[in-house]
Amino acid sequence: MLFIKEQKFLSRIIFLKYILILFFIILPIAGFSSSLEEYWKECEKCVNGQKTISGSIEMFIMDSGAKDFQIRSEEDYQKFIKVAYDRKYIKEPFFGAKGECSYRYNPVTSESYCIKHGSLERVKGYTYYSDARERQKTENHIFSLVGVGILIFAIFIDK
Repeated sequence: MLFIKEQKFLSRIIFLKYILILFFIILPIAGFSSSLEEYWKECEKCVNGQKTISGSIEMFIMDSGAKDFQIRSEEDYQKFIKVAYDRKYIKEPFFGAKGECSYRYNPVTSESYCIKHGSLERVKGYTYYSDARERQKTENHIFSLVGVGILIFAIFIDK
């Protein structure tokens, strides 16, 4: 009878140790989905692309003196990219998130925007989530280290 109680107690301890392993080591690894991480990287590329196109538009307007310059369609965008690349306003004929970003320019507000991601101010909001992800990773590492410490204590010291 005493042997059965010891066996149940031992199996309960083993079970708790596995729960601790799961809770402190495996669960903190899980976080935001990889598709969300990819979207943040895409947004970062879009922000950089919007900065690039804004600068090249400013240089083009100053050089050409065009007061009513607009980019209203994909055709206008592609023509401007070719001109900007030929005049060395941009280093490469494509920027932003490849295959995702297409920029427009509104002369009334003097700002460019991406037709997928929106204006520069809107896309900059990704940094909040990106920073939150970094904080979560740090917290998960701390949580895991505390958990490993408790697990080591439970396995080796608390007998």
